[in-house]
Amino acid sequence: MTRNEYLYELKLLEKTFAAESFVFDNVDWWVVIRIQIASQLHSQLTSKTDDTNIERIEEIVKITEITLKDKAKFILYKNKFKYSKKKVAVFTNSAHMTPVNSQGKKINQYTEPFLKYFKILNLSNDVFDLSLDKLNIENYSFFKMCYHQSIGKKFNNDIEFRGKLRKLSAYFEEKKLFSFSVYNLLKKTIVNNQSTYLTYHLFFKNSKYKAILFYCYYSNVNMAINRAAKNNGIKTIEYQHSLLSDYHYAYARWTTRIVKCEDFFPSSIWVWANEFKLLVESNFKMLKSIEVVDGGNVLHTSLDLISETNTINNIPPHRVKVLITLQGLGLPEFIKKVMVNDSNIFWYVRFHPRYPMDKSEILKLIDLKNNNIDIKIANEAPLQELFQYVDYHITSFSGCAIEAEYFNVKNLIFGEDGYDSYKSKIETGVYKFIDNEDVLKSIFDKDKYLTEVKSTNFDNRTKEVVKRLFDVN
Repeated sequence: MTRNEYLYELKLLEKTFAAESFVFDNVDWWVVIRIQIASQLHSQLTSKTDDTNIERIEEIVKITEITLKDKAKFILYKNKFKYSKKKVAVFTNSAHMTPVNSQGKKINQYTEPFLKYFKILNLSNDVFDLSLDKLNIENYSFFKMCYHQSIGKKFNNDIEFRGKLRKLSAYFEEKKLFSFSVYNLLKKTIVNNQSTYLTYHLFFKNSKYKAILFYCYYSNVNMAINRAAKNNGIKTIEYQHSLLSDYHYAYARWTTRIVKCEDFFPSSIWVWANEFKLLVESNFKMLKSIEVVDGGNVLHTSLDLISETNTINNIPPHRVKVLITLQGLGLPEFIKKVMVNDSNIFWYVRFHPRYPMDKSEILKLIDLKNNNIDIKIANEAPLQELFQYVDYHITSFSGCAIEAEYFNVKNLIFGEDGYDSYKSKIETGVYKFIDNEDVLKSIFDKDKYLTEVKSTNFDNRTKEVVKRLFDVN
């Protein structure tokens, strides 16, 4: 399945269920439903569905009755539950760590750079790692368990809502797009979202936060946290974490239907550049409450890099150096042919951390030509350090192209999805589109650098935006 194909399926979904209302526990769940379906369709880009053995529907949520002892403990804990008097809550994930120097230091590039500014501006803050089973929140697991049992029971008793989910699931079973039950997926997602929401609603109600920071608003946990914070009068700020385009299911192609689901969306969206600000403002124009702010890429103020690291400067200067960033979709044959046949080019191949399916394909190329292809340094060195050294960057629709542009490295884009994602930059000549061997070979040794160097006085700009967004009275 291609990107255009799954986006078409999303359009059909919107049209087919336009008149259907998906309300459970007084919440309209359409945003969550659409995002879950879109996420599963997106996964079809890198995997093929086996539709020969569709998962069986499990109608109800498996729950156990809460004991009288737990009910009493719930009331006791709830009445004495107090947490933080700090101003900002940061929700991060230690599973998403990025190397930022050649000594191996790693940080979460989407949240940790903000901590420097919070310290400068004297904004007291708490950091919560969502990758941990036990968050540093008093009795979190107990409250979540109690709310999960309660919401599960409500779900089981809501026959009308379950019937609507079965109808939706049958729609996809007929299409044979998935090997799992859409009903089971949505049942689990919605019950988890609502029980997480209620847990964080209690947490925020007993805290003094004025603002929270997170990234990837459309993860199920973040949508619950965002909703709970907003319903407690707390400002929610999402930080851009990758390429935003009209082909990203979470940032484009929404209809006016989402007005009824506004609490699932952040109060503010921090983007890296004005082009993303204009795009998000246009695609969310039906939501008047969302503020879109161009604050730049905060990571760039936290880098401690050198111009030529000892780990990658042993390639002769006359050789063209190319970084390829992959996304689990493989490489076109014409690029692989140049990689094997042209000895004057040295290739660094970097795999996507969540979609490393390309690795076996690249290892076959290394077997054919092992003296000009590297995967070790490419996947261990900081991306920003590599961009200080290479001449070109090749990708399809990876957000790494934005990083390359910042470091003045020429982007070469391949594939239909790549063209669609970076169409405006390709058409204005900022990026080059490659679709055959001759075009690729003709580009090397020409126009290696962009005419414009990016970003001046970035640190001051970031500090001003942080103060305006997070220093809330």
